[in-house]
Amino acid sequence: MNKKAFTLIELIIVIAIIAILAALSFVAVNPGKRIGQAQDDERLTEARSIQEAINKYTADNLALPPSIASIEDYIPYMITNLNILDLLDCPEVLGGIEEVNIGTELASYLPILPIDPKEEDPDSNGTGYYLRKENNVIEVKPCDLYANEDIPSDGLILAMRMDEDPSGPIPNYSGGPDTGAAQGGMDSNDIVSGQVGGALEFDGDDDSLNVYLNFQEIDTANSYTFSLWKKKYEVGNDSSARRTMLALRNASNNNQGSAYLSLEQWEGGDFVVFIGNGSSNETPIAGFTHQNSPTIWSHIVLVIDGSNIKLYENGNYNGTGINTSYTYNSVANIVLIGSRTNQFWKTNIDEVAIWDRELSEEEILAIYNLQK
Repeated sequence: MNKKAFTLIELIIVIAIIAILAALSFVAVNPGKRIGQAQDDERLTEARSIQEAINKYTADNLALPPSIASIEDYIPYMITNLNILDLLDCPEVLGGIEEVNIGTELASYLPILPIDPKEEDPDSNGTGYYLRKENNVIEVKPCDLYANEDIPSDGLILAMRMDEDPSGPIPNYSGGPDTGAAQGGMDSNDIVSGQVGGALEFDGDDDSLNVYLNFQEIDTANSYTFSLWKKKYEVGNDSSARRTMLALRNASNNNQGSAYLSLEQWEGGDFVVFIGNGSSNETPIAGFTHQNSPTIWSHIVLVIDGSNIKLYENGNYNGTGINTSYTYNSVANIVLIGSRTNQFWKTNIDEVAIWDRELSEEEILAIYNLQK
């Protein structure tokens, strides 16, 4: 009996068909999310390319491009290459913003000015990318990110979905340049099912996620909001039975063992906010009763306005902590997630976000309802 073998061409065709079917199956699982994530990757890459072109121009000419040098600090401007008189829509900063017309100033460094993948009329609406200037430091961000549709964009300085392999950088979906670096040998085995997509599991021994704030530091004399989802609060390697969810530290003015502000959970489950002065001195400045089981996901939001500290749990107001000893105002340039350097937490953490303003109760409840 004759047996006909597959020819090389037939094998190539079969492999190509399998690859196409696999790709279609991948997109078919929540296609909107897949497309949105792909567009976000393109947006973040293009924003970095614009910022790099500006940096190269500045290094070569010892000055910012003229159009950028003339704009006000801290104000967002839509990047264009035509004069557009109307205010331009930029969802990431909520509202209309003016343009900065860079024309052909960056042509030697960026031959084609990037346009947002969903923008159909850049001549009227701008590129879909905006910039801010602060003391001649430029930050470029996308005006619209799919990843941030369930959280307010106004004032967002850190947004980590915790879906990615921690053996590499954890991206910041606020559009800012600051990414997370996992510690303790975390890898793809530490990705678990999260509240929204994936989450990261911290082993309680030496796992943590460090975010070095290079562009925008955190000064708790001002208003800030911190949000995350957490599950479990088992004792790690810390004998004091304290577990740190989130800590802020200034690398230049305190030691490795003392965060200057930290949100912690005690063995019984209650939350405590500590401040440290850069040595071994610590002061508990606010305490809150945990309202939910440690075996389920809980949404925790901490709001600081310089003197008062509010905590929300699963969209509900938990209470306000006020302590007259809360006088230590400092600027943090490191965010520690899952540890306070020497106090580790055995837990799952998802959807970490920070805003440089106080979110309203309505906004906090909306985040919980959209992510639950």
